[in-house]
Amino acid sequence: MAMGSIFNEKFAGVVEADETYIGGRRRIGPTNKADRAKLATGRPAPNDKKLTPVMAVVERKGRIAVFPIERVDGHTLQRAIRQRVSPTAHMVTDELHGYGGLVNGFASHRTIKHSNKQYVTGDVHTNSVEGVFSLLKRSIVGVFHHVSKGHLHRYCDEAAFKYNTRTALGFTDNDRAAALVALTEGKRLTYR
Repeated sequence: MAMGSIFNEKFAGVVEADETYIGGRRRIGPTNKADRAKLATGRPAPNDKKLTPVMAVVERKGRIAVFPIERVDGHTLQRAIRQRVSPTAHMVTDELHGYGGLVNGFASHRTIKHSNKQYVTGDVHTNSVEGVFSLLKRSIVGVFHHVSKGHLHRYCDEAAFKYNTRTALGFTDNDRAAALVALTEGKRLTYR
């Protein structure tokens, strides 16, 4: 709770959005072609209860928001984006069908087709958001080792706080510490 957002305004400019899954262990060595094909897409089976979907919205060379979501469908993804992103933004996502309605309500919506082994086309890419997921997953594996579904939002908040108070955005160590202390004001840490 203490490491919540230090920004209140909506994201603008070029904004990337994507989703990933946290938790569980991927089993290696599927025995049939269908299972191997599903493993190659990076998407879990719909009934996989061990994995929690996490979404990130990233302003290019700016701020991020990282948060768990209930499910990966068009309604949930678009609602989360519209809550955080200004209508003047230029959206960039992958080709997941759930992002299809973003063409309405934003300045533009461009997609990158990972299924065609396409990762960058000019300035259309999701590399910034993929980098955020990489940092989050490395912190879980290397520092925390395990996160529970009930506390995943706190780990996401910590990753966002660290990213949003980085030196590239003009924060010093003193600024970061002061921002953290300011966010803790009036909050008690309790077990429940």
